[in-house]
Amino acid sequence: MATRYDPQHHEREVLDTALKALGELTGIDGTVVATEARTSPRAKSDAVVDLKVAGQTHRYLVECKRTMDRPSALALVRTQLAPHLDSGLLVAPYLSPQLAEHSRQLDLQFIDTAGNAYLKADGLYVFVSGRKPLALPTQTSTRSAGNATAWRMAFALLCEPALVQAPYREIAEAAGIALGSVGTVFQDLATRGLLVKSARGRRLAAPAQMLDEWVAGYPSILRPKLHPRRFQATNPNWWQDASLADPTQLSAQWGGEVAAARMTGYLKPATQTLYIDPPAMRDTLRHLVTKYRLQPSADGPIELLETFWRPPTSPTARESLVPPILVYADLIATMDSRNLETANLIREKSIARVLDPL
Repeated sequence: MATRYDPQHHEREVLDTALKALGELTGIDGTVVATEARTSPRAKSDAVVDLKVAGQTHRYLVECKRTMDRPSALALVRTQLAPHLDSGLLVAPYLSPQLAEHSRQLDLQFIDTAGNAYLKADGLYVFVSGRKPLALPTQTSTRSAGNATAWRMAFALLCEPALVQAPYREIAEAAGIALGSVGTVFQDLATRGLLVKSARGRRLAAPAQMLDEWVAGYPSILRPKLHPRRFQATNPNWWQDASLADPTQLSAQWGGEVAAARMTGYLKPATQTLYIDPPAMRDTLRHLVTKYRLQPSADGPIELLETFWRPPTSPTARESLVPPILVYADLIATMDSRNLETANLIREKSIARVLDPL
């Protein structure tokens, strides 16, 4: 029988171990002042800690993560702490030297259980990287196997939370996965405390955590499976052509920066991302290459990918933009500071319904 994972217990264990390691290495005294502290009407931090050094006390709002193994996860935390970046602190079991450097470049302060740290405040600067922990705090089944099938189904559930109560066959059709995979994914979600089963049926227990895990894993787990193709155009404003205002005529939808700009009016797109229905990919690609003179380019600003969700059966019901969660994930994956700011706006304005009740 699978053991149910207690996220709060593990997070506190990670926090206490990281503060102890920081103190032993640097002499900085860390104290947990509060846990689950509200920072705004719709947000709260995992903890509040005081770091005392040279007679000064620096107060931090903590975002505690049970794993931190990819740059996109750092970018995600950066957006979550954006309103309190100077006083925000990531606490994780371990950050590799590469991730520590990414964190410093993002100006994201952190500590881990090995004593690695990046802290920057008035009268305080610490950057430690490369230390390996003797042992990480015990963790039981906190992550799924990280396969594309699980990510497809999680996306469907996050976009349409009521789907969690639907029959397996309907869920499989919405997610574009095999019927036999639905039960396996549900079991994994339940083991990790993300799904609750009761006499009333199923419900997502921690949708905000599920969203964060999906967004962090999307660039490496699912996105490469979408056969991404990159191009450049002779006219950098090709995407502003009137016929592309509604790309659904090409069985396509805007994602990334173009979608974000249309949703918020806040961003000037430097890259263009189109998601195209797989059956229409050949014809759509031929049309775009011919009309807009697109040329293959490994680092070009234009990216075409396959859609991986069920589109509406009626063409008139299709949206010109991909679901907000995917726009959010696209922006996070860029690690670009201007995109991270816009991502935070989209999370606040367009994705609130999938977050935990506050």
